[in-house]
Amino acid sequence: MSTTTSLPCDHPSPAIDLIATWVAEDVNDGLISRKLVIDRLLDLRNLLSGPGLMGVDAILVDVPGVTVVESSWWREQVERLERFAATELQPNA
Repeated sequence: MSTTTSLPCDHPSPAIDLIATWVAEDVNDGLISRKLVIDRLLDLRNLLSGPGLMGVDAILVDVPGVTVVESSWWREQVERLERFAATELQPNA
């Protein structure tokens, strides 16, 4: 995954900051703890209101696995959240 992000660096949104840290992470191929994925999504959910909640809720409903999640699935969701943040969480969007 790329360590660069299309999110602006002068934004006021803690949600965008959180997503940007996930984008910058180097997630190895393999497995990631399902609990970690859910905790991260709940942290993001606590920062959002309105349409952002529905997007995070949709991902939470679809978290696969019992104890672990494939890192490729998590990367796809982070990229999905990044695209959402770039369009929906910008000031005056």
